[in-house]
Amino acid sequence: SKFDLIFIDCCKDDYIFYLENYQSRLNPGGVIIFDDIRLETSKRESLGLKKYNKIMQKLENFKDHLKKNGFQSIITTESGDGMAIIFENRDLL
Repeated sequence: SKFDLIFIDCCKDDYIFYLENYQSRLNPGGVIIFDDIRLETSKRESLGLKKYNKIMQKLENFKDHLKKNGFQSIITTESGDGMAIIFENRDLL
């Protein structure tokens, strides 16, 4: 089946896996949304510095993967932990 929209809210370790494996399931012009694309600094204390830094590195790796592979994306960071909106059609933006 093909989809117009895929919403992913999973472990940050798996973001690249889901992007690579589900992009082909999008209809032309479809969108994948990844929830929690960043962490508020206020979570640093509750997570502990080591875990917080590890999660931040995984998020940076995902963002780098998007750039290196030419994905068109919008990273929203207005409030909360943000979202990444990734377009199937890389020429859309």
